Amino acid sequence: MEIKKLDKWSPNCSQRPKGVEIELVVIHYTAGDFDSSLGWMMNPASKVSAHYLISRTGDIYLLVPEDWKSWHAGQSSWNGKSSVNDFSIGIELVGWRRGGFTDPQLNSLLWLSKDIMVRRPNLNAAHFTGHSTISPGRKTDPEGAEDQFPWGLFKQALRCHCA
Repeated sequence: MEIKKLDKWSPNCSQRPKGVEIELVVIHYTAGDFDSSLGWMMNPASKVSAHYLISRTGDIYLLVPEDWKSWHAGQSSWNGKSSVNDFSIGIELVGWRRGGFTDPQLNSLLWLSKDIMVRRPNLNAAHFTGHSTISPGRKTDPEGAEDQFPWGLFKQALRCHCA
């Protein structure tokens, strides 16, 4: 698999605070199709982005470099810490309303997640969560999708050292 880079980064990002380490990966879903989701995250007026966008066919796009803060979490907290954007990576899965999550999409998410864990050895399966967990009562993704996100299988696969 490969990570595709766009000609330009999403403008909806900023520098991370100095000395802040990545502690969390937050999984989201988009309501729209790929083009509308990408357009929204590239539009400065939306003030929304993610580090990665995974299409329904499994293509992975880098929208914001991991060393920068993407604006994906909004008002949120994790383990008693607020401003989750400061210390997290955001991954968006495109268009669950179009038939649930696809196998290629979930396979790409798993590959990307393992790749992140290799590059950031301080992360393990416990450091992957959904938007609903960091913003309870405000967000429902990805668990609120028609086809529930397969957290058990995903976490088990993250713990497995197999490909």
